[in-house]
Amino acid sequence: MSELPDELKTRIDEYLDGTLAADGMRVLEEQLRASEAARDYFVRYSGLHSDLFLDARTDRATDRALGSIGSPPTNRRRSAAWSFAVAAGILLATFLGWRLGIHRNESSAPEAVAWLVNAQDCQWADGQSPEDGLKAGTVLNVERGLAEIRFRKGTHVVLNGPAKLELLSDNCARLHRGRITARVPEPAIGFELQTPQGKVVDLGTEFGVAVGDDLATDVYVFKGEVVATPTAFQPLHLQTNLAVRLTDGRPNPPVVGVVQPDRFVRAIVPPPVIRPTTRTLELSAPVAGTLLDRDGQGTGFNLRLPGTGSALPARDPNLHLNPARGLELTTTNSDINRQFGLRAGEYFGLKLSDLGFTGKEDFEIAADFPHIPALRRVGQFGVYAGTKSDRNIRGGLISADGGEYRQLLVNNDGGVDTDAVFVGLSSTGDDMRVILKRVAGQYALTVENRTRGSTVTLTTKHPAFLDAEPGLQVGVFGANTHSNEPKTLAIRRVTVTVWKSVPADQAGP
Repeated sequence: MSELPDELKTRIDEYLDGTLAADGMRVLEEQLRASEAARDYFVRYSGLHSDLFLDARTDRATDRALGSIGSPPTNRRRSAAWSFAVAAGILLATFLGWRLGIHRNESSAPEAVAWLVNAQDCQWADGQSPEDGLKAGTVLNVERGLAEIRFRKGTHVVLNGPAKLELLSDNCARLHRGRITARVPEPAIGFELQTPQGKVVDLGTEFGVAVGDDLATDVYVFKGEVVATPTAFQPLHLQTNLAVRLTDGRPNPPVVGVVQPDRFVRAIVPPPVIRPTTRTLELSAPVAGTLLDRDGQGTGFNLRLPGTGSALPARDPNLHLNPARGLELTTTNSDINRQFGLRAGEYFGLKLSDLGFTGKEDFEIAADFPHIPALRRVGQFGVYAGTKSDRNIRGGLISADGGEYRQLLVNNDGGVDTDAVFVGLSSTGDDMRVILKRVAGQYALTVENRTRGSTVTLTTKHPAFLDAEPGLQVGVFGANTHSNEPKTLAIRRVTVTVWKSVPADQAGP
């Protein structure tokens, strides 16, 4: 027993002498529970201690008793001493069992081997709701979403649903299906992940494992090294950027790189914060450095849709900034459809890039048209988004003789209108708001009749030719497409919004 630490032997001596403090007692009990050799030493040494103590005590008592009758010591004395020693040993064993049993009962509840530390869009199977502390034997069944588990020894795993993971210990788990990535710090080296095709043991690394519906298992090492042991094959050492597929308990030849690098989610990243960037033109006062009206006042709009307005002078005679009504636009005989008369066409607006647009963000333009006039043969006005006169989508109201309007949404790719949608009915004199927006990449037009309190929303075939186009601009327009009867309409307010995605860690308060 010389291999046992001296401090353990000293603590046992103090216990047997009755001088061991409470803190020392707790340490001794932990050492005895943890080591079979320590328990064996304790029992043997305690028995010896009891023998010696009782033997000495019995000798003295027997000598006194026999001395009183004048008889010499006999073998009865030794037999009595042995009986006392056995009884004392039984009492000691009973006491030790009672002391250890108390703490065994106190800790009989299994300890947590891991914790759920993060989850994103998780849907658990069968209404499962993992607790804070996850015990050995817990099966995590994620139908969709991401779940991050931290094992007690420090390994972090990200489970990508649908997936099923069984926790076996604080450094071991079994992946039944789905995808998982593991980051293993140095104290947890040796983390083991079992799969239907074998097991993967970490040697200090970050790796991913995917188990398909057919139970084929892919192993990929992001950095470091793992040992992949197929069920029916010798262990394979895989290092950074190496991948292997295991099927039928055997490996396919290891390959460099992973076929689908984004199939493994290595960390749960908070979803981005979507924030609007908005510019509003009240159209009631001049704005320097913008397109000029007939009096030389800046209108607030800074460009024209390419392919339109090239014949108009710097001071546009068709525009008048009227503080009482807004920007007054007198229509011209022009038409985006078949590119008719566009040198005098009134299509002006703003670049979305001025608000941070890069081509992928959602956006919206809303324009207020108070007390709309009766545009003639065939008058139309509204809002647009596009890159030039023959690549755009536009929507608003289109008139027929008699002062009635229908809502319109139409694509123009190559100079000819396509996919036109007409609906609803509005009248001359109504106050209208026209909104063209792109949400989740899809376009829709909403026309609000603020006089009647009604709203109509239109959709049409998606203009894929505008997807991922960073040079998009938005604006307003007005035209009498089939006549030379100009009419003047007012634009009270225009609001343009771009919704930008900002990483959560950069979003601030």
